Amino acid sequence: MIAVDLTSTSDPALIKKCAEFFVENKQYQNAVDLLATGKMVCCNYKMKSTAFVIMNVCLQYAQALDLCIEHNIPINESLAERLTVPKGDMGDAERVVLTEKLAECCYAQGNYHLATKKFTQAGLKVSLIILDWKPEIIRHSVSS
Repeated sequence: MIAVDLTSTSDPALIKKCAEFFVENKQYQNAVDLLATGKMVCCNYKMKSTAFVIMNVCLQYAQALDLCIEHNIPINESLAERLTVPKGDMGDAERVVLTEKLAECCYAQGNYHLATKKFTQAGLKVSLIILDWKPEIIRHSVSS
């Protein structure tokens, strides 16, 4: 019941410990919800879904996103907004990488509207086309 009382102003170490408890007990949705609520803990983190280290990434966003990808946690509009790093909370490059990963996860889950929204927030102009009844992402270069 203590995890219910945790908010974005709670101690990051307590949030991390509770999220680890949920993961150990295979309660992945609860872990994702908690990590998406927690305030930022910035550090170096290698996302499991990418081949490189994201420097100064907000740890809870990356961990929550990895859990969504690994355990197919459905991402709805509310969760997507909580997993979107606000501008100014981290470097633009790192924020864009996380937002793109969020968009790719939404796309993989068939939530094409939300995927397109997140790709756009990441600064990518995309079109979804249907080939053989499976939408494919077409990325367009964006000129400033």
